[in-house]
Amino acid sequence: MRVRVPRQGPRVLRGLAALLVGLVAAGSWFAVWRTRDTLALQTALAVLARGEAAAARDALVAHVDCGRHEGTARAGVALATAWLGDGAPVVPAAAELHAAGAALLYHRALRTRELGALERVARVGVDAGEPLAAAYLLAAQVEQPEEAAAETTLARHRAAVEAVGLGREAVRVLALRQAGAQAVVRDRRGRALGQVDGAGFFRLDAGIDPELVQPPFEAAAARFGPGLGLRLSLDLELSRLALRALGGVRGSIVLLDVESGHVLAAVSDLRTRRREPAAAFEQRREPASISKLVTSAAGLRAGHDVDREIAAMTCRGHETYAGGTLWCSFPGGKMGGLGHAMAISCNTVFANLGVRLGRAAVLAELARWGFASGDAGSEVGRVLRAAGNDRQLADLSIGLTDTDITPLHAARFAAVLARGVMPESALLAARDGLLGASPEAIGHAPARVVLEDPAWVDVLRRSLAGVTEPGGTASGVAPAGFPVAMKTGTASEWRVGYHCNYVGVGPLPHPRIAFAVRITHGSNSSRASRAAREVTYRLLHALERAPL
Repeated sequence: MRVRVPRQGPRVLRGLAALLVGLVAAGSWFAVWRTRDTLALQTALAVLARGEAAAARDALVAHVDCGRHEGTARAGVALATAWLGDGAPVVPAAAELHAAGAALLYHRALRTRELGALERVARVGVDAGEPLAAAYLLAAQVEQPEEAAAETTLARHRAAVEAVGLGREAVRVLALRQAGAQAVVRDRRGRALGQVDGAGFFRLDAGIDPELVQPPFEAAAARFGPGLGLRLSLDLELSRLALRALGGVRGSIVLLDVESGHVLAAVSDLRTRRREPAAAFEQRREPASISKLVTSAAGLRAGHDVDREIAAMTCRGHETYAGGTLWCSFPGGKMGGLGHAMAISCNTVFANLGVRLGRAAVLAELARWGFASGDAGSEVGRVLRAAGNDRQLADLSIGLTDTDITPLHAARFAAVLARGVMPESALLAARDGLLGASPEAIGHAPARVVLEDPAWVDVLRRSLAGVTEPGGTASGVAPAGFPVAMKTGTASEWRVGYHCNYVGVGPLPHPRIAFAVRITHGSNSSRASRAAREVTYRLLHALERAPL
């Protein structure tokens, strides 16, 4: 007899498949739920880190009883409550504070100078044993300043405070304030420089080389008056770099931010500083051949095709004008155009161009580039004689005899090659807190427009390409990683010797730094030029590796 067995297999399989699909769906829903819950918590903590404590607390309360994120949420609520100062926060565990982003909140409060809130949230951290909290609590008290409270915090938590860089700086600044300091002074990056003492004098910190800070910086800091903190435009790293590049050569170097006009470095060798303490700002010498840029710009402004006109000229090594003869250092021969004339720095072709343009045009262009008649400060050069014959106009066109310039003005002069404007120099960068954590930029005067047509900037920069190439007056000084547009100039002064002005901007194609290298007291032209090339080589190769 046959027994029939019901065919249950397919039905069981269908049931198992349905169960599996349900489990997968439930697992997916649970994973999505947990992910959304985690994202919501992270969003709330991000809101807290922005200092929006009320909104963050409202969002975090919903997570306090969720189990998985309960501790982190509770810590966030405690921080938000302390920030707002409208209740007594429950002290969470240190690990929970860390997970809630306490360090971010401390840093924000210090940076934005919400010091009362910082003190309250840091106290929560101190009570919880959070490692960074004591340093930030002391920082809040030093910044306000609450010297008695700061002394108590330091006495109770010295080990925790001094384990953190911020804490060590707070201890240092507290001592300065107790000694009567009116303001704490830093460089543009926030590195300690000195302080303004109770008598209103600027004092350098121990370990800061006085050769890096010329008197105008000191005067600017002292004029700032009583306040919290100050950042000078000076950059300690770039200043040290410039001083090393100068070495034992007599002269000065100025580095300038082409956008802001911040004087990043202004240094001189020791012998120069002994005779002229502010030489980088005030020493006056003839600009020499860097003025060929001015004469070329005057030609472009007058509508001349300067490149074509110079290409039609021949340098015979000398040229006679009404009033006398002008000499070149050597016969340059047939000119290949503006770039060739700039590269070998031929005197006579630019003198010829200046005489063609006329004295009025050359003087007007000099004024646009910052040269004034009569007495002038370090911001501007001087035109020492406005009238004269063609031989004297030839000198004026190539930067000899009748004009002078300071290293500071030479750097501003060079900055025109970046964007066609000459920035006003600035020695103050920002107001700041005592600890250097909350800089607020100080506005600077608008730049002087020199070259209204961007095409003129392009013509001048392209004309300088050969200066640093083989055969140019600064052949080989610029590294591949820091290409520059630069011009050289060499002249002499009776009983003082030969000097050089090497000026330029870099790195191309978007320059950030303008530089002026001045070398003085050369016994002859070739020695002065060789020293200037060596110093400029060291400077530019160091700038190639430096953070700008």
